Amino acid sequence: MKRARSALVALAVGTALLAGWAVPSGAASDSGDRGRVSVVSGVLSVAGFGARVGLPLICSAGFGVVTAAVPDANVANAGARVTEGCVTYGAEGAKGFAELNDGAGGLAALNPILDLGVDAAAGALTTIGKSGGPFGETFVELGNFVAFFHS
Repeated sequence: MKRARSALVALAVGTALLAGWAVPSGAASDSGDRGRVSVVSGVLSVAGFGARVGLPLICSAGFGVVTAAVPDANVANAGARVTEGCVTYGAEGAKGFAELNDGAGGLAALNPILDLGVDAAAGALTTIGKSGGPFGETFVELGNFVAFFHS
């Protein structure tokens, strides 16, 4: 049973990587360049990644705990079916977020305004981090995270 769960987790992660979630920043994705919308596209891509990878992992981990506590073949079989459903629904959810991102292209007109705010916040956090104060590296990385939401 542990091998089956491990194989399922490996399949989910492999599927996420092969499906284009490992596309380098600034490169076109599997459905072409979607015309990133500042802030919106970043949020939707994070949500899509959570649906594609996070949902199957949570299901697998949850049923791993249940099957460890209740070592019954029927429970294990039910867990396997539910986990397979989580992989399917996770992929469908990620596809829905990608389609929503495609449809949000009209909001790209707001990019010049939104990018100013994103750049200002990222720059401020990076400056605070480089000032030599406590948790400096944390602020620098937080600034990098905020910069991810730039169009």
